Amino acid sequence: MNMTNISRRKVIGSGAVAAALAALAPVVAEANIVTSGYAHDTLTIALFSADISKLAINKALHPMVQQFARLEASEAEAVGNLLLGAGAIMPKRPDALAETLTTLKKMDPGTGFDLHYVRAEIDGHEDLLKIQKRRVAEGKAGIDTTIATLLVPFIETHLAMLQAVENSIAR
Repeated sequence: MNMTNISRRKVIGSGAVAAALAALAPVVAEANIVTSGYAHDTLTIALFSADISKLAINKALHPMVQQFARLEASEAEAVGNLLLGAGAIMPKRPDALAETLTTLKKMDPGTGFDLHYVRAEIDGHEDLLKIQKRRVAEGKAGIDTTIATLLVPFIETHLAMLQAVENSIAR
């Protein structure tokens, strides 16, 4: 698999989430969802993903990892900014995520770093997908359900991209 297999459609479509979330910012600010567990859990993972992706932009060696990291950094930051801009409180980073970030910072560039980053992203995206699907399944009306509904297909696309990247590196 080469970089073009993370197709332009996926990159463009996936990049659209940042624009869609930016458009929702004023509505989210008025909806007062920022105190919910949904907002806290989503924000925790989004900020972690943004941080490790910014690190991977400069540290990853595999071109597909670099490409994904650039995409993910902007999208995760958009989700974080949306929730923080609406008044959500900066969550404390869980110890396991803090340890992963510390490990990635200490690692030298190379295949080991790339695989560790991709695995952390897969784990984070799987957790984030569960949070979004749980919110959608609750069936409550509200902007948080709208955000969750919007995020589900993007997260699923990211997981497919990450699996392709992981398979490409593992060869």
